[in-house]
Amino acid sequence: MSEEQVEVTTPATTEEAPTQDASMSEAVATAHAETTPAQPPPPPTESEPEADLIKKAEETVRVHVLIQSKVPTSQVFTLKLNQTNVSMQREIAKIQRVYDSFLGEFPLCYGYWKKYADQEKSAGNPEAIVSVYERGVAAIPYSVDLWVHYCNYLIESSNEPEAIRSLYERGLAYVGTDFLASPLWNKYLEYEASAGTPAHMAQIYSRVLQIPLQKLDSYWEGLNKYTQSKPVRTMMTKEEVAAADAQDKVRIEKATEAATAEKERKKKEKEEAKAKAAAEAAAAMEEGEVPEPAEEEPEEEDEPIQIPPEDEDALKAQYLSMREPLYKASKEEAQKRIEFESAIKRPYFHVKKLKEEELKNWSRYLDYAEKEWPGHSVVHLYERCVIACANYPEYWIRYAKYSEKTAGADAARAVIQRASMVFVKRRPEIHMFEAEFEERLGNPEAAKRSYSVVNSSVAPGLLQCIVRHANLERRCGDVTAARGVYERAIAEERAKESSSVLVHLLMQYARFLDEIAEDIESARHMYQEALKAKPDSRSLWEGAILIETRQATDQRVDHALALYERATAPPPVEEAAKEEELVSGLSATAREELSASAVVFADLHGNKDQLAAAREMHRQKWQPPVPLVHHLSPHLLPQILVQLHMRNLQLVHMPTQAMVQGMLHMVNTIHSTPEIRQLMPPGQHIMPNSSTQDTLRTQHSKPS
Repeated sequence: MSEEQVEVTTPATTEEAPTQDASMSEAVATAHAETTPAQPPPPPTESEPEADLIKKAEETVRVHVLIQSKVPTSQVFTLKLNQTNVSMQREIAKIQRVYDSFLGEFPLCYGYWKKYADQEKSAGNPEAIVSVYERGVAAIPYSVDLWVHYCNYLIESSNEPEAIRSLYERGLAYVGTDFLASPLWNKYLEYEASAGTPAHMAQIYSRVLQIPLQKLDSYWEGLNKYTQSKPVRTMMTKEEVAAADAQDKVRIEKATEAATAEKERKKKEKEEAKAKAAAEAAAAMEEGEVPEPAEEEPEEEDEPIQIPPEDEDALKAQYLSMREPLYKASKEEAQKRIEFESAIKRPYFHVKKLKEEELKNWSRYLDYAEKEWPGHSVVHLYERCVIACANYPEYWIRYAKYSEKTAGADAARAVIQRASMVFVKRRPEIHMFEAEFEERLGNPEAAKRSYSVVNSSVAPGLLQCIVRHANLERRCGDVTAARGVYERAIAEERAKESSSVLVHLLMQYARFLDEIAEDIESARHMYQEALKAKPDSRSLWEGAILIETRQATDQRVDHALALYERATAPPPVEEAAKEEELVSGLSATAREELSASAVVFADLHGNKDQLAAAREMHRQKWQPPVPLVHHLSPHLLPQILVQLHMRNLQLVHMPTQAMVQGMLHMVNTIHSTPEIRQLMPPGQHIMPNSSTQDTLRTQHSKPS
């Protein structure tokens, strides 16, 4: 995969092509330099999905191959008969457009880069072949197979070893350390065996032995065999040759010293023998004996010192022994990776979903790598991961977070842009993450653009994104712009025949108008519209009541109780419903519970007349004996706790286990507090009724 998406438009036909005698290395260099990033082409239309594009490309290629074929079938004959040179060029251009469109949308499909290059090869256009391969390896540089195909083509078409080696090295810089990189290393060794030197071969073997590859044993065995077939000095590095020379110099010096010492020893022995013979002759003469004359030994010529040759076998053993620790360390690391690598069933990109087990394996593998590996190796694993998991925003987000932590904001931004512009550009998660990232780094305008992309094209009507966008505008100090975000989204939802988002959007906007814009009238209007659309939503009624209770006016209690009354009113007849501004659609249970909440609210905030009216309304609608409190809404909980001293209090329904447990804790506290106990008649207890006890037992039987 590339750091940025590559250009996918068809080159202009008027562009001047390289001359016929231009070298292949120049063509590769030119194509590599001219492969510049660009925006991807528009996505396929709904009538032309991805699968159809693939079929179209393959069918177009098949037709073109038939046209060029010499097989005398009626189909080929008919096609040839109806095609001119002009139409042939049009057909080639059509094939190029199809491939460009498809690969612009799915750049990770390495097999189609190969097919595209083969198509250009069949058209006899070598410059275009190089261009296609360069665009391919720019789009997906961590594809072992694509680098193998590209190198194979260059070997077939070029006689320039340095250009070929340069291409191999470019590929290995990206994928050489991958666990499954053996195909590219094998091809490199195969090429050097036929065109290179022993030094090149040995250097490649030495490099690969330091990498925990899947088939590492085969490289160790290969190096052993190759070492036995070549003079070891031809395989050594310059440093090793220098070390061997120094070692051999020491060996020669020691051998010379030993030979010289031996020569001196023999010379001394001769001199001592001569002196002894002369002494014996002198002694004999003194005794009157005539000694026999000693035979004159011929003077020996000074022969050169003979140094034994260098031990080749020992040098080879030493050469291998220096590489064996590297091989063993790599093999040990490879064993640790096998568990993760064997669980990767689909290391390539595909539009189909990955199995959950494989996704979990990638997560565990990345956890292990981040803990144990050096940074560059972790990056390579992430690049492999986002090929297989390219359609999953969570892996791009994780990659971006890791890049920011280890390499900085620019590296993280490059990862995010690759994801948001190409690979998961239709997923809102990546754009919202990009917005959060840019805002955190002090780029609010970039964050706004990311939110706008989601709201306009990726996921219009996505409530979470609309709210975040508006809140960003608010943090930037522009409340008017924030209101504009809400109002544009609401207008779009109103224009739809049906919208599942509109009610929630109106509720969010009402809260914003109340709490941020301090525009209570507009907030009321939003709630009224929402309640008309969904009168059976208890949360809407409670939200509308809540904003009334928040107002610092004398009428807030009257306004809140009026809404309570509307919410708890029974459904009117059809004629009356037309006159009513707001009509409750709540169930009887919900209306009863809200009616009890109205009494609690009036008792806490109202005057005596308002409390009396609330109690009377509740009594008329719900015949006694009726529990005083039926439902505890989260925002009313503080008010209800104040009322716990009321006599004959019964708790009928609690929405969550936590609230049940909390209330029972409060009841126990009351019973243990003498000041509160004095407020109750003798023998009176505050206890949950049977319904609450059943709820508590049910909640305890479920996991938290």
